[in-house]
Amino acid sequence: MKLPEPKFAIEYKDDNGHFYGVGGLWFKSVTYYCGLLGDSNKSNALIGWAKKLALTTAIDGIRSRLGQQVEITEGFLQEVYKAGWAKPKQELEKAGDVGTRAHAAIDAYITGGQPDLSDPIVRQVFENYQAWTKEHGLTIISGDVAVVSPEYGFGGRVDAIAHDKKYRLIVLDWKTSNSITEKHNGEDVIRAGYAMQVSAYCLGVSSTYGVPMPKTAWVVRFGKDKPDFGPIRVRGLRHWLKLFLAVRKTDDLLERARA
Repeated sequence: MKLPEPKFAIEYKDDNGHFYGVGGLWFKSVTYYCGLLGDSNKSNALIGWAKKLALTTAIDGIRSRLGQQVEITEGFLQEVYKAGWAKPKQELEKAGDVGTRAHAAIDAYITGGQPDLSDPIVRQVFENYQAWTKEHGLTIISGDVAVVSPEYGFGGRVDAIAHDKKYRLIVLDWKTSNSITEKHNGEDVIRAGYAMQVSAYCLGVSSTYGVPMPKTAWVVRFGKDKPDFGPIRVRGLRHWLKLFLAVRKTDDLLERARA
């Protein structure tokens, strides 16, 4: 089974954000709209992590000078402060780079290319991808691909599209973050932003290829330091899509109000 030819050509530009174009019209990205909903649990966790890392870096900087005859000057304190302040950003950029290269390795493999596995972390993510696909028996029919819904006004990139044994289309989204869940009523559930994201991709696939909207989507987390993967099948796609479109409409109304 192969995907049909796209119904239209899709352009892309990075202009202080990701934009996808069809026929001269430009649309904001799915991830932009999902980000508007916010994720207080994730934000609080990141803030706590950043504070701890910054303090630890500063303390390590001081500890490395223990036993040395170092004068505590304003310059020394500024040096320690700057190192601590910069560390969280450096680590986030490093993690983002690893995620990008891991996605590229998986996509190269899907499209018949040679994945770059020179980085041990990327190699581990790739091996976890292979283990997951083997376990679930899906047939991958497309790697990373741009999709757009001109009718609803958004675009994005789907990590992969597959079909099951009954040839039903499945949208797949890869994550290399430490967690793709959050607590809700004491239970671990898929993060709302991720569920909205893949629901919008399902509509985008339908609009771009002229096929029925896929009824199945998986968000799959691949571990970076050990054999580990965490797949979540997103339930209630149409409910998540309604939420996504409501956020999309709210942003449009806000833009009109500000005009």
